[in-house]
Amino acid sequence: MKKSIIWKGLNSLQTIEYCELLLEKDQTIVSAVIEGTVDGREVDFSYRIHVDTNWRTLEVSVQNRMGRDFKQLVYTSDGAGNWFDAEGLELSNFKGCIEIDIMLSPFTNSLPVKRLGMKLGESQHISVLYFDLLKFEVRRVEQVYTRLAEHRYKYENTENDFKALIEFDGFDLVSSYPGLFEMA
Repeated sequence: MKKSIIWKGLNSLQTIEYCELLLEKDQTIVSAVIEGTVDGREVDFSYRIHVDTNWRTLEVSVQNRMGRDFKQLVYTSDGAGNWFDAEGLELSNFKGCIEIDIMLSPFTNSLPVKRLGMKLGESQHISVLYFDLLKFEVRRVEQVYTRLAEHRYKYENTENDFKALIEFDGFDLVSSYPGLFEMA
């Protein structure tokens, strides 16, 4: 089964994300393109994520497609918090991270929501690989998700005290990320 989604960036994020999920029996492949401007700066990125049936990321590839300067980041995981670079070298600084978070994409907020299956009122602290697309670098970030209602979660980035109340649809995809993204 295929599912296509479009997200529109708001305010200083004048972006469009075209995302496609290929849902198979034993895996899901997510492919997306993000185009537009961020604070007046032109952006053109794409990514591909491979997750298992429990929504654990097994592989992520992010590309900067701007001009002639093509850049790519590729990481794989065993789904248990062990990460490896494109050459197969273990990345010990990401040990224990199950999720990823790709800047400029609301899709990656769905990964912990789908995987954790939290009850109302429950909070979960997670460590993620955070892909800063504007700097084109990856770092470890600590986050907290709290389920407030059937389709509403409070998201907190403990690194910078950023908080948001995110609305999800019935498939646990972001429908409204106030001030940042809206599903089209």
